Amino acid sequence: MKKRTILFILMLITSVIIQLFGIPYLGISFTDHDVSLLYWFEDNTPPSITINSPIQDGNYSTAPTFDVDTADNYYIDKKWYTLNINPTKHFFTSNEPISGWTSVPDGTVSITFYVNDTAGNENSDSVIVNKDSINPDINVLSPTTDESFENIAPSYFVEIF
Repeated sequence: MKKRTILFILMLITSVIIQLFGIPYLGISFTDHDVSLLYWFEDNTPPSITINSPIQDGNYSTAPTFDVDTADNYYIDKKWYTLNINPTKHFFTSNEPISGWTSVPDGTVSITFYVNDTAGNENSDSVIVNKDSINPDINVLSPTTDESFENIAPSYFVEIF
């Protein structure tokens, strides 16, 4: 009984495979009406892209970690970003810290994220952040070294530049 069931299942699977794909070397192939099994679609809609972070006009001393959401009706092909007007594409598959951050000078940095789908449709979005990687200099003017105080808390005077 088990052998008959297994044989029947194998025959059924073989029949389905032959109907779907054909077997040219046995002389079995698609006929005109079998072409209806093939699907063709046209994708003219670009994928969507949303920048969650870094935030617009945010201040960063080290490379910010980005969080970008992308979506498409069918399939995303590639995702990348550029820094300022530099044409170097930094490809990514998941959210991560910005690479190439050290090569960008302090000041305003434009980060443009791109996404394209398998049909070649492309979309982009940008965020502008401020890079400040120079630590401030702090000079304590008062109290001076080894100055003593009794029960009165000292007043502090500092220069920051």
